[in-house]
Amino acid sequence: MILQLYSLLDGETYTLTSDITWENGQSYVAPFTGEINGQMAAVNFYVEANGTEPRILSSNIPGHPSAVFTLVKETSDALIEGYEGTFSKTNSESGTFNILVSRVLGKWGGISRENGTDDIDNISGTISADGTLKELKHNYTVGKLTGETISGTFTENNGTKVTISAYRTL
Repeated sequence: MILQLYSLLDGETYTLTSDITWENGQSYVAPFTGEINGQMAAVNFYVEANGTEPRILSSNIPGHPSAVFTLVKETSDALIEGYEGTFSKTNSESGTFNILVSRVLGKWGGISRENGTDDIDNISGTISADGTLKELKHNYTVGKLTGETISGTFTENNGTKVTISAYRTL
């Protein structure tokens, strides 16, 4: 069986494939490989026989030595949407973020990173039926999802104003 893994890096989608033999009732490791920017990439994926405990065992992605993975299971009634965005703050800090959204489940989550650092923050929250995104940790309304974009401005507890902008990539 040939499996495909779609990976989004720096706004580009790449396909990695794995040729495995699946055995009913057995957990498995799927070594996905392919080219990213003309160089070989590898991602080793593991999942239990019942579909639980999915995880990335290892990865070698050119230009992304500390890649962070978020694994989600999309179902026919719970579509997962991927967004890439940027943020800027009035204290001159800026950076990027990637989030996954499930409108049906009313949840979103992802990671953010300040430019020039390797420090990653986990971010998550809820999304209401009207597209309002709330951050869970501090209960900020951070933005609004309209069509294929997310945008907003909010003020952190320390008084710093944050502006976000994102677009749907998956």
